[in-house]
Amino acid sequence: MRADLNDADSPFDPVAARWRTETPTTADELLAWQLARVWEIAERLAVDNPFYKPLLAPLPAGRSAADFRSLPVTTKDAVVADCRAHPPYGARSQCRPDEIRTVVETSGTSGKGREIYVMNDADEEAAIAMEACGFWWAGVRPGSRVLLTLPVGMTAAGHWYYEGLRRLGANVLSVGAYPTQKKVEMLARYGADLVVGTPTYVQRLAVACEEEGVDPAALGVQALIVAGEAYGAGWVQMMQQVWGATLYEQWGCTERAVAWTCPGRRLARREAGGPALPGRDRLLRSARPADERTRRGRRNRRAFHHASDRHRLAVAALRDAGPRAVDRPRLLLVREAARGHPGGQRAALRRHA
Repeated sequence: MRADLNDADSPFDPVAARWRTETPTTADELLAWQLARVWEIAERLAVDNPFYKPLLAPLPAGRSAADFRSLPVTTKDAVVADCRAHPPYGARSQCRPDEIRTVVETSGTSGKGREIYVMNDADEEAAIAMEACGFWWAGVRPGSRVLLTLPVGMTAAGHWYYEGLRRLGANVLSVGAYPTQKKVEMLARYGADLVVGTPTYVQRLAVACEEEGVDPAALGVQALIVAGEAYGAGWVQMMQQVWGATLYEQWGCTERAVAWTCPGRRLARREAGGPALPGRDRLLRSARPADERTRRGRRNRRAFHHASDRHRLAVAALRDAGPRAVDRPRLLLVREAARGHPGGQRAALRRHA
């Protein structure tokens, strides 16, 4: 598995991230091309789409980028209301029933209801192609073993990831429906060149590996792809140490806006903002106020401080120490590394009992 923009075997242009030769590559040409296309879409919707016509018509006389930015935006509340008023897909969808290939929903975590989107052949092809670009950048090649921990269901990510990986010829281990212990079993049995999941679950999977006596860094995983949650640069370094892998990110939404980590600017370990790898520091204490420290918490901190295994970086995974919390002063994260020992340059997660 390799992440190389100059790979002659790429099925698309990996530098410009384009599948079609007619797509421009220079910034100015690409901007003009995109602007012309979005105005074509707006003109069509303002004429014959029952949902968008009242919002867009009449369109402004100009066709500049500023004119486009003056158009009203579509809100989540409006989309949810449309789906409820015109079930199941809403008046926005103009696909005939025989044209629909996929239906995807938002997760509903906002509490405002689920948005529903239908996709025809062209929609599905565009989503799969844009997902495949980022996976190629992260090093996926024909035959790469990819542990896909997201469920392949009605939400967009799992389905699009699965198809994007298959487009590149990857060997996809689709384990999203399995409990965590079963995922660890599958990972240990088949191995994986790349693990895909949310930041929280990539961390949870590492914890589960440790609990089963499996060292994540010994599994041969070369890259992690995370999406769906916020995290800090220090957490990135921690995960790269735990897995012995390079971390990439995908940002996206069900409405089909997607961005990927570029392999030319991936987050290097020394750029991650956390402590440098070599050294003999130690996990000293939690920075929580004294009145918040439980007896069990103090016992756990002493266990880290006096751990006999000096070949591991002890990372406190206390009650609220997920990806969002690692960079906060609540955790004073330093190292207990044995100089010259390979194990001293990786992290071992310890879950708070």
